Amino acid sequence: MSPADEFDVVKLRHNGEWGCTGCPVEAEGRLADGRPWYFRARSGGWALSIGGPDDEDAVCKPTVAQGDDPFWGWMPAKHAAALIHAQLDVVADERGRLRKTGQKRCKATGKVEPA
Repeated sequence: MSPADEFDVVKLRHNGEWGCTGCPVEAEGRLADGRPWYFRARSGGWALSIGGPDDEDAVCKPTVAQGDDPFWGWMPAKHAAALIHAQLDVVADERGRLRKTGQKRCKATGKVEPA
């Protein structure tokens, strides 16, 4: 299977779809709560952004996770999907945990505020 064909096989969770599968590798989708997310791997780095529930997309929204891209924009689908799933699972888990305790994350500072 060619690297390009791999993107047809590797499915994304969190309502995700692959955008560009070359350089850069891009994907986007929506979390269960309606917030859009956007992933991009290019030039030695990757970033995951999440928008607000009223945003149409998450392009140019705050980055919630980032790291090194050893593939320099040609990240294999399995590697990209693993990063996306791991990071979005953390975001979804944190949101559920905060909701259960009545806490909120301050939009300005990013710090968790007590209930």
